[in-house]
Amino acid sequence: MKNLVTALRPINIVYMEVERVRTHKLLGVIISDDLKRNAHVEYVISKAANRLYALRLLKLAGVMPKDLLKVFLSSVRSVLEYAAQVWQDIPAYLSDAIESIQRRPLRIISPNSSYQQALNLTKLASLANRRILLCKKLTADMRNESHPISFLAPQVTTRTIPYQLRSASNTFPKTMKRFECMNA
Repeated sequence: MKNLVTALRPINIVYMEVERVRTHKLLGVIISDDLKRNAHVEYVISKAANRLYALRLLKLAGVMPKDLLKVFLSSVRSVLEYAAQVWQDIPAYLSDAIESIQRRPLRIISPNSSYQQALNLTKLASLANRRILLCKKLTADMRNESHPISFLAPQVTTRTIPYQLRSASNTFPKTMKRFECMNA
């Protein structure tokens, strides 16, 4: 079977062939030619892990845990959740890899606590739960007509009929009642 990439005809714009790439970064989200999210998750993990070094240095400098938490939320978790509505539906192994990045700063902030205890202590949710909540919030916001992209939300319409189709005493026609009796 031919590779799909080689089977496609080249795209030309003003007599110049457009280069084919395996991945492309669009508005901070990496999109791959197979539409898998692995490349984006690896990128997010790498970027967030680099920012954890600053958190370690602040801990060594004696910064209070509540301030460390603020630094984590603003510089690390914001990276882990950027555009999560786009790539939220990921396999469990990728979700676990992202969650492991959140475990590391929580160990720095509260070293004597388990991950779940640290989440409870800091009043944070797991990243998987946060991604679900962010998606629900986006869809709820989109249903509000003042939202800039509300036109993308599915329209829910209810149709009311101003007259009654059946009489209240006879809900089924007689032929339907006979049919029910024959099948009983």
